[in-house]
Amino acid sequence: MFFHEGNTHMKKNLLRSLRNTIAAMQNTKGRWMRKGDAHRRAKRYEQALIAYETALLMDRTYVPAYRGKANVLRLLKRYEGALATFDEALALNLSSAALYTEKGNVLFALKRFEEAITAYERATQLQPDFAFAFANKGLTLRELKCYEEALEAVERAIQLDPLWATAYFFEGLVFLDLARYDEALADSEYAIKLNPKADFFDLKSTALFQLKRYEEALAVSEQAIQLDPNHAVASINQGEALRGLKRYDEAIQAYEHASEINPDLAVAYYGKGQALADRERYEEALGLYVKAIQLEPKEADFYQSMADALNHLGRIEEAQRAYAAAEKLK
Repeated sequence: MFFHEGNTHMKKNLLRSLRNTIAAMQNTKGRWMRKGDAHRRAKRYEQALIAYETALLMDRTYVPAYRGKANVLRLLKRYEGALATFDEALALNLSSAALYTEKGNVLFALKRFEEAITAYERATQLQPDFAFAFANKGLTLRELKCYEEALEAVERAIQLDPLWATAYFFEGLVFLDLARYDEALADSEYAIKLNPKADFFDLKSTALFQLKRYEEALAVSEQAIQLDPNHAVASINQGEALRGLKRYDEAIQAYEHASEINPDLAVAYYGKGQALADRERYEEALGLYVKAIQLEPKEADFYQSMADALNHLGRIEEAQRAYAAAEKLK
């Protein structure tokens, strides 16, 4: 009898100790999770990864830490690792629309567009009012040139969240592709009213350029530069507007500034090449087209402009090969 009572007492103490240990671990993993989030917000990504991994060492079923880790890997452009981590999280929680959407974002970055659409569609099945998933599905359909379906998805996002500026921006991008420039312009203006971001000014500048309203396009591109002086796309749009106004030397400077901000931006070299070609400086333009093609080898316009430059230089056989490459990519 004495042994039984002592054993029961011991068991109670062990259970109490175990509960206290579990509670402490829960508290500790939560603190590591919060540290990871703080590091992520401060763009200290490697430290964020360490914090999330530490939380996972304490609990291998802790889905928020997998999600945090996956999103940091995405920000570091370590997409395959991010994808594997999202799959680990989804193995523990198959009912999370947010996880499917974020997995879709990684697949989009990997240019695995059909798989990304599948992920977004699963998200909208789980959460039919998830505007973010509809909008990203629309953006992905745009990459596949399924413009009407893209519009349908983005318009659904707008219906669900009519004050979300990014949804209007996405719709405006599709309207640009469809050459519906007035509608793209209207979307850009509405997005800017909701949230004056440089990206939204880019859309407005591009729409104005396509409408041949070059002075207005230039002014809007300069507004974007004021908002974010390191926004390379705004400098490219500035260059485009200056080309439209036949201010070629200033356009060249704008494209050069864009490539200084982002040396991997193919369109900056292409734009500078176009401005040099406008000046009939075809040899210099040719070198820039080659550079653009090295960065983006599947862009038909780059081969077309290279072919034009080669033609002007009397290099006919090379021009014909470049024209053929452009036609193949169209």
